Amino acid sequence: MTSDLVLTALAIGVFVAFGVMLLAVGFNLGAPAPAPKTAKAPKVTGRAPSGRAAVAVVIAFVVFAVSGWLLLGVAAGMLVLWWGRVFRSTTANNERARLEAIAKWLEDLRDVVGGSNLSMEAALEQTADTAPTTINTELARFVAKRRRAVPIEEALIALAEDLAHPTADTAIAAMLLAVGTSGASLARTLSTLAVVARDEVASRVKSDRIRAAYEQTMRRLVILSIVIVGFLRVFAPDLVAPLSQPVGQAWLAVPIGVWTLAIVWLRSLAGYQLPRRYRLRAVQP
Repeated sequence: MTSDLVLTALAIGVFVAFGVMLLAVGFNLGAPAPAPKTAKAPKVTGRAPSGRAAVAVVIAFVVFAVSGWLLLGVAAGMLVLWWGRVFRSTTANNERARLEAIAKWLEDLRDVVGGSNLSMEAALEQTADTAPTTINTELARFVAKRRRAVPIEEALIALAEDLAHPTADTAIAAMLLAVGTSGASLARTLSTLAVVARDEVASRVKSDRIRAAYEQTMRRLVILSIVIVGFLRVFAPDLVAPLSQPVGQAWLAVPIGVWTLAIVWLRSLAGYQLPRRYRLRAVQP
């Protein structure tokens, strides 16, 4: 009896600590972080992180009160808190959109350089006016630097840092090598780079389709688990009654842990890592 009371008190303490942790994590997620100089203000598309943490705490307490299972309440709260990060990847979509914008910019730059007698600098300024919205701020910053008489090499290196993408690094490295050369050779280089960038976009589309399949698998796994637990709790209460005891809660940690590891593993399979970027620097005379 004493051991059961100790385990019950410990479980209540863990649950309270979990609620406090959820709120703290939520407010930390909602705190403004120093954004990189190229980052645009993100669109507000959902509930604020602090509000989501509060909802997670409420859901956790409700699930715990209805089921009597501490770990189930903890799992429900964590599921609500991290749903957006685990089961939906907006980062990959944003990266693909940025790559598509870079490919479109390289194609426009190729067409301008190949179809006119403009210098590379003039072509860059002209394409900056019609650049895709995803990268127009970075190109406008490049144009502003050049109008302040910043050397072309320094402005191009700053543009590479602003775009912060391996494909852009390769293109700008070629532009640095092409400074002072003929427009014909630059047009051929830009044509090759545009084709490579467009091929990379096609590859990313295929990767994102596979990623979407993994994300759908994760959602199905979660829904199936919720249905099974709910069915057993409602239609077979005697079968799962031992899980309401402190020792049963300890054993319940095993399947919940396996389930969590499966979700984390699937999330890692759905990720996409960019290649290592070039670090450009001006060549000293």
